Amino acid sequence: MELVCEEFSDEGEWHLGALSALTALEQLDVNGWRHLLVEGAAALPPALSQLRLALAATVTINAALPSLQHLAVEYVDTLQLGGGQLQLPQLASLDLSCIKRELWVDWSLLPSLQLLGFAFDSRWAAVGAEGLSALTNLTSLCLSWNLDPDNARRASQVLQAAPPTQLQHLYYDTAALLSAEQRDSLAQLPGLRQLSFGEPLEESSPSQQPWLEVLRTVLPDKCEVQQPTY
Repeated sequence: MELVCEEFSDEGEWHLGALSALTALEQLDVNGWRHLLVEGAAALPPALSQLRLALAATVTINAALPSLQHLAVEYVDTLQLGGGQLQLPQLASLDLSCIKRELWVDWSLLPSLQLLGFAFDSRWAAVGAEGLSALTNLTSLCLSWNLDPDNARRASQVLQAAPPTQLQHLYYDTAALLSAEQRDSLAQLPGLRQLSFGEPLEESSPSQQPWLEVLRTVLPDKCEVQQPTY
């Protein structure tokens, strides 16, 4: 069972526990409301496996969600993912897009996380990447920075903070604005098996020459490079 809820208003808050009686609900997509709250013992239906929250001023998640496997939070001012009641034993993927003011995640409470995505925009909050080393099962990292130098630096911070030994898949949306830190970080990923780009690498592009150098020299021998063809 899938449910989409929308309420585009600058006022009000919604405790998503109001949906807890929908015991067959597996996918939930919520857009709008000023404050979205997932808190308490009966915060969401027990079978819920996919949750997307978007277009809110604040999102607070501090509850036991034993079946949740995929979480996406997009276009919000403030995200708090943590607290004494947070339990996410099966959460395998987390996508964070355009968090504008404050991002606080207790990474130590995400023991099963395998895929982490950051889509930065020009008004991104501080990443808070210091605890990423706690993600001991992380194998895939997706970083998008929309050709913004500040966001390229944020992407570099995430890559440097992530556990290097088990990371197998890395996605960049662009090869432009590659920093020295990112090049150095790629050289420290011995288990990397796939490096993907959202745009083609061009031999003639000066901005992409550093990437080409990396691909030739520092990537592991078994790492496959994937890029779109137009």
